[in-house]
Amino acid sequence: MVHPLNEKFNGEESGTLMYPSSGIPSLRIVAFQVGTSNYYYMDTAPGQSTYELDGFPPAKYHVVAYTFGSGAQGIAGGYSQMAPCGLQYGCNDHTLIEMVVTSGHITIGVDPEDYYAPQGTFPPDPAP
Repeated sequence: MVHPLNEKFNGEESGTLMYPSSGIPSLRIVAFQVGTSNYYYMDTAPGQSTYELDGFPPAKYHVVAYTFGSGAQGIAGGYSQMAPCGLQYGCNDHTLIEMVVTSGHITIGVDPEDYYAPQGTFPPDPAP
């Protein structure tokens, strides 16, 4: 179930965006609430290198970025165990990291940069 971001909740996350190409396409950043069917998302502009999601309830989330618009659609990059190890050769853990959002706290460094996971590793883009 999708929920619009709402001012009454004050959990917030931010991160850096990248794409394994010469430029960053439009991305849809989706935060999947762990253990539920709820998700929250935002869309970015081509070339945008940072994002900030705010106004969603405190909980644990998995974060995935999806390409959309012109160009390659549906390619997913996750905030996985590959991100903290710098996407280096030999680091092969594509498990999504549980990002914890707490009220009144900004969670930074949530970088959905793992575009190297085998297809189907991350959930499909649920947003319309």
